[in-house]
Amino acid sequence: MTDQQFTPLAQRYMDTIFRLAFHYTKSQAEADDITQEVLLKLYRTDKQFESEAHVKHWLLRVTINACKKALLSPWRRTGSPWRTTPPPSPSPVRSTAR
Repeated sequence: MTDQQFTPLAQRYMDTIFRLAFHYTKSQAEADDITQEVLLKLYRTDKQFESEAHVKHWLLRVTINACKKALLSPWRRTGSPWRTTPPPSPSPVRSTAR
């Protein structure tokens, strides 16, 4: 993609990409990273888009996929809930009432 093609598209859709990424990740830093990643993919693509709607759909789909990838990243996981709970006692407590 040439600079003349990329610049207007980037300016037009940067806010939309960021908002969608922020909605998924709830993190401004991650949304910034995803926005940069998606715009870089747009710049590097050699795909010929048929219409403005096709460009928008492609960008939104790439953004959603980048968000899902970021959410599944092991760097994002801080721990599982079952690992923070104490392990069960080795033997169950029996009732002594007869």
